[in-house]
Amino acid sequence: MVDHDGPHSPLMMNLAMAKSVMNVTQAQSIIFPQTFSSHVGGSVTDELGNVYSSISGTLTLTSLSNVTLHVATSVAGRNWDLYYGNGSTEGVQHFYGSGCSASPCGLGLQLASSTYNSTAFTSYSGSKGEAHGVLIGSGSTPAGALTSFSATVPGTAALSGVMVLK
Repeated sequence: MVDHDGPHSPLMMNLAMAKSVMNVTQAQSIIFPQTFSSHVGGSVTDELGNVYSSISGTLTLTSLSNVTLHVATSVAGRNWDLYYGNGSTEGVQHFYGSGCSASPCGLGLQLASSTYNSTAFTSYSGSKGEAHGVLIGSGSTPAGALTSFSATVPGTAALSGVMVLK
């Protein structure tokens, strides 16, 4: 199912209740930098019902205020190369969508320079996307992350998914 209003996956909501999920306060006290690039699970679908099985991703937490997510996937001639987070002002609070002092808050990491079928998202009027997530683990070194993300090219294509990285 594609959620055109943003990523609100039931998997995300269920894992948020798990004891192994770090809350935003715990996530803000991790040792930086952290990178998670091994895709270990999740699902990605588009508005046509295509299921994407070849998915790669990297979540990079450079500092408290610098979190980025890269997702690359393709199926049936649809190629997505998605970057979320602007790398300087979208941080842990945006990733968690909680407790931000900067605007926009609660919207997650926003779609940055990304492409659909090798065409820049900025070429499509009204294109948008966002990503959210939580860190998994305890203490100052998380073991992985759960992310949810979406991207929409109005009148052309839409994609949403969840991805577990370690």
